[in-house]
Amino acid sequence: MAVFDASALMRAAVQSSASGAAVAAIEAHDAVAPDIIAVEVANALWRYVRAGEMNTASAIELLAAALATIEIVPASNSLLTEALRIACDQRHPVYDCVYVALAQRLSTSVVTADLKLAGLARRLHVPVILLP
Repeated sequence: MAVFDASALMRAAVQSSASGAAVAAIEAHDAVAPDIIAVEVANALWRYVRAGEMNTASAIELLAAALATIEIVPASNSLLTEALRIACDQRHPVYDCVYVALAQRLSTSVVTADLKLAGLARRLHVPVILLP
């Protein structure tokens, strides 16, 4: 099991040179993520549409396909409280801290392509799988 963030899921969803590593990571682990990932991935796909790199229908299909590859965990009050504590202690955005808090709770690693999130996780002794 591993906690995937939006950057990792986007790497798998959108065809690029980095897709292979992300897909392999999903296949190698039971992929889980807090429910905020749905909003983050939808927003990232919206940016592709806004940039003219895909159409709305494709973005909607990719969103459904991407979210179907992971187990979504509700961001409970206790998880959000822990994420806020981490954010305040580490001076890091709460969005990223939710992934780290979930990984801590599940005693597992974070899979990400985000260097700042990887750094935060490592500072808190959470194992990281950093995607290219």
